[in-house]
Amino acid sequence: MTAIKLKQLDDTFTYLRYEHDSWPNEGVNPTKKGFLACLKDSTAITLIVSDTTGKDYPLADNFEKGFGILEIKGPLEFSLVGILKELTALLAERNIPVCALSTYDTDMLLIAQKYMASAIEVIREKGHQVSPAP
Repeated sequence: MTAIKLKQLDDTFTYLRYEHDSWPNEGVNPTKKGFLACLKDSTAITLIVSDTTGKDYPLADNFEKGFGILEIKGPLEFSLVGILKELTALLAERNIPVCALSTYDTDMLLIAQKYMASAIEVIREKGHQVSPAP
């Protein structure tokens, strides 16, 4: 596999979990600075927002703070195979937990800040490139 190019985003992020009946319709704006994602499954709604702007969102039932993001430089074609597998396998070998998130143009790896330096190190050891946060 050719070298994968990633960049570290310059912020940390929080997962906010809301029960369906406690969803805060007001104040949730996907164009708002620091908003990253909104995901819904059968049990809850999850927002992923910047730690610096997360305080602007209503209190969540549960939350986890302090995730950094490594973004794969895109745009990526939908026909590409194995990019996430390559990166998550490297991290799994070192027991580094990771959450993956995909957009239309790229994929992102959300990694707890306490593991970020180790994650970057193992990715670089395998010949991939990680640009530091600005």
